[in-house]
Amino acid sequence: MDFYLGTIFPFAGSFAPVNTQQCLGQAVNTQQYQALWAVTAGAFGGGQSSPTFNLPDLRGRVMVGTGSSPYTSTTLNPGNSGGTQFTTINGSNLPAHTHAASFQSGSVPFNATVTVPLNPAVGTSNSPSAIPAVLGGQLLTEPGLGVTLDGPFIPASSLPTPPTGSSLTGALSTQGTVSGGPTGASIAVSAGGGATGPTPLNNLQPYQSLFFFIFMLGYFPSRD
Repeated sequence: MDFYLGTIFPFAGSFAPVNTQQCLGQAVNTQQYQALWAVTAGAFGGGQSSPTFNLPDLRGRVMVGTGSSPYTSTTLNPGNSGGTQFTTINGSNLPAHTHAASFQSGSVPFNATVTVPLNPAVGTSNSPSAIPAVLGGQLLTEPGLGVTLDGPFIPASSLPTPPTGSSLTGALSTQGTVSGGPTGASIAVSAGGGATGPTPLNNLQPYQSLFFFIFMLGYFPSRD
């Protein structure tokens, strides 16, 4: 069969048709295939000054048209190749975005430890005094502290006089409340923020592999 030399075609057979070679990117002799070199002009490697030139390499590749692409703003010349089978996503590929967040009010239990200084003077009463009990500038009976004074109380002069500078330390268990109405907010994530997985993504579309051959001999195409 005769075709224009340089024609590439897929073939479902398991052998090379006459006057063809498989497109494996291999080097062929320039003098032996001068007409084919004149057609390809060494676009795939090698040239007239070299003893060899290369055929197209279509192993695991798809063919695309040459010229300026209106879709990618890329100019492709004969013999150009590109693309990658796997792509790893990194932080710079992540766009800026925001997440809404809401917060609710509620009660929070907590424990407090207090230290009460002791006066070395002897007690004179079995009942709490009408004078307010003050600790750290706040009334011990202040409702916000959650503390109340209740008997029974130690009778007057029933204990020895404590040394000057003594104090009474104990644990006070109470419950406080963190109050506030429900509210909302937006958390902004800048471009490039976040983490990505280490596994590369496979870029291959569904495919079916065939042999691709090029005519090494045949009709020399006339220029249009």
